[in-house]
Amino acid sequence: MASEREPRMAVVEARAAEPAAEAKPTGRVLAGAAAAGAMVGLAVSGPLVAAVGAGAAVYAATRSDGVGEAARATGSATAAAYDKAREIDQEYKVSENVKRHAKRAYKAAKKVDEEHHISSNLKKGAVKVVAAARDADREHNYSGRALRGVAQGMTAVAGALAKHDAEQATQQSSARR
Repeated sequence: MASEREPRMAVVEARAAEPAAEAKPTGRVLAGAAAAGAMVGLAVSGPLVAAVGAGAAVYAATRSDGVGEAARATGSATAAAYDKAREIDQEYKVSENVKRHAKRAYKAAKKVDEEHHISSNLKKGAVKVVAAARDADREHNYSGRALRGVAQGMTAVAGALAKHDAEQATQQSSARR
């Protein structure tokens, strides 16, 4: 039961050690936010969206509002989780064991492939699938429509962020009066 509490305590301690919301976030927090944003982007749509997610999370962590606070908390938690994972890896030699078993599995898979020609058959099938996808895209313009949708979505997000920032600036200037 104590081991279940340790990762949570590490997250709590990391959050407590981070600067206040008005302070500039540390590189560690920004790196954690970027990693979390990249993981979400990768899970949602792939490497391109992962890069966008990382950048958006870093930008969010620099904001001084609730969005920034949430991004910094996520960055702190991600950094603490990374530290705990490294500690566990060093203690139990997880990476070494995974590498050793992966090499063994690779050798076995290579032997099976050589006997049954699996990779060459997969390549032939992949070529056919890519050709069919290319033909369907030429006929129905899927990629063009998808890109237009992404561009419209990004424009809407940028507009919403600009509107939010303008509203905050207006509120801050009225509060100063």
